[in-house]
Amino acid sequence: MLFLFGMAGVVPDIKGTRHKVHIGAAKAASILLLPAMVMLCANNHLSLIPRLFTALALLVMIGLGYLLGTGKTTYNRFLIYEALYFLCFDASILIATYLN
Repeated sequence: MLFLFGMAGVVPDIKGTRHKVHIGAAKAASILLLPAMVMLCANNHLSLIPRLFTALALLVMIGLGYLLGTGKTTYNRFLIYEALYFLCFDASILIATYLN
């Protein structure tokens, strides 16, 4: 996942093959955030509140992923949904770190 995010960050999003590599790496890395969230939910070393928040964030991410994957959104909403998707993951990591 980290390698794919690094690749998406290094390869510019310009026309041609670079666009396909950038988009493919970004999508694959974004999908791999879901199993990471499941591992957080299943972690017995976390207290109840971080696990519940992570489970709720995971459900939101699945819903947003569905909306992003079906293409039933405009470009303006795409950016909002994408930002919310990553915010759910980031907030879960922060809550698991500081509320445990």
